[in-house]
Amino acid sequence: MRRLLFVLALVLMFVPAVSAETTQPKESKAMSDEDAVYAAVLDYVEGLYEVAPERIERSVHPELAKRGFVRRQDSDPYVERKLTQPQLVDIAKTYNKDGNLSADAPKEITIYEVLDQTASVKLVGEWGLDYMQLAKYDGQWKIVNVMWQQFPPAGSQMKADEDAVRAAVLDYVEGVYDVAPERIERSVHPEMAKRGFARRQDSDPYTELKMTQPQLVELAKNYNKDGKRVPADAPKEVIIYEVLNQTASIKLIASWGIDYMHLAKYDGQWKIVNVMWQRHPPEA
Repeated sequence: MRRLLFVLALVLMFVPAVSAETTQPKESKAMSDEDAVYAAVLDYVEGLYEVAPERIERSVHPELAKRGFVRRQDSDPYVERKLTQPQLVDIAKTYNKDGNLSADAPKEITIYEVLDQTASVKLVGEWGLDYMQLAKYDGQWKIVNVMWQQFPPAGSQMKADEDAVRAAVLDYVEGVYDVAPERIERSVHPEMAKRGFARRQDSDPYTELKMTQPQLVELAKNYNKDGKRVPADAPKEVIIYEVLNQTASIKLIASWGIDYMHLAKYDGQWKIVNVMWQRHPPEA
């Protein structure tokens, strides 16, 4: 009898624990947007380092717009190179196929900003510096625009370049505000890759919009033609993330939303090449 009571006591002791474990599964914490952006950029760089092209395919948008600037010596002029997503996938298959890349090759990720739909990031890889613009598609963050260059010579960043970059961005925003399409033509690269996300209300899904440089020039002719669309105090805040000797990463706050921009220098003139924008996000 005593033995039976002892066994029953043991059974009762463990019933609550078993019940709790089976009826209350562990909660899995959802990845934050910032963590997801970081993971996408890590897929990009490690996809190349580790010969894993599938990581490029899952993190990079099929319509990737990527431009880079390389040169053999600091005294040589830069050579511009363009790359599509399929070409980047193919590079990942062979980039480190022989395994000669150093185990401590850099993969430093700096997140400038993550909004609810777009993000701006900097990556330091073994080949140089990549400025990236990302967007969210069906809950997945994708790398859409990339501007990169080889490592610049030490101390090459100059105040004059920062002033010229700021002037180019002001040409862009004031060209639209002031109905001055000629300012768009002089500051925006003819092959600009511009992609934006708009919606009427915060509860609506975003609609993706693409625009070419000629379309932007036409927009500037009419955007504020009646002088009523842009108030006198409309924002035009230029935030410089970084200016190197050949490329730059910028943020613009304007009346229509937030524009992330990549610029590059052509024949001594700074041009806006990549733009990723979105409507102002809802306040947190």
